Amino acid sequence: MGSALRETGNFREAINYYKRAIALNPSYTDAYYNLALVLQDKDRLDEALDYCQRVVSLKPEFVDGHYSQGFILRRLGRLQEAIACYERAIQREPNYPEAHKNLGHALLLSGDLRRGLQNTSGVGDKSTGHPVPTYNHCGTAPHSMEKQSCCMLNRALGIRFSSFATPL
Repeated sequence: MGSALRETGNFREAINYYKRAIALNPSYTDAYYNLALVLQDKDRLDEALDYCQRVVSLKPEFVDGHYSQGFILRRLGRLQEAIACYERAIQREPNYPEAHKNLGHALLLSGDLRRGLQNTSGVGDKSTGHPVPTYNHCGTAPHSMEKQSCCMLNRALGIRFSSFATPL
C-alpha cells in the first residue's frame, strides 16, 4: 500500500502509512526502508538517513539498506561515511553495479581518482550483464554531486561530451 502511494506521488499518505506500520511492528525493516525512500524523494535527507540507520541496525545483512544509507550520505556531502556504506554493501553483494558506480562517484568527489576510476569504469548492467561506462551518462546525472564526479572522471580520461557542458 505504501509503495503504491509513493508511486502515485502521494508522499504524505505514504509517510503516514509507513509510520503506522512501524508503530504496529517496530522491527518491520521494510517499513523503515520504504519510509527512508519516501523521505529521500522529498529531500528530507536527515530523516531518511535516520530510518536507513535503523534498517541497518535491525538487519545488518540487508544490502540495500547500506547502499541507500551511502546514497543519502553522499547527497549530504558526507563522502567518507558514504564510501564506508557502499563498501559494506559491496562486501555483502560483490556484484552490485549501482553500489560500485556510486562508490566510484564518492571516491572521485573525495579526490581518490584511482579507486574512483576502478569503480565507475565498466560497471555492469544488472539487466544485461554488459559493462556500462558510467561516464557516458553525465548529462543525465540527477544530482550535482554526480555531475561533479562525472566531470572529474571525464577530465581524468580526457573525454569531453557535448551533452554535458556544466563546468565544475
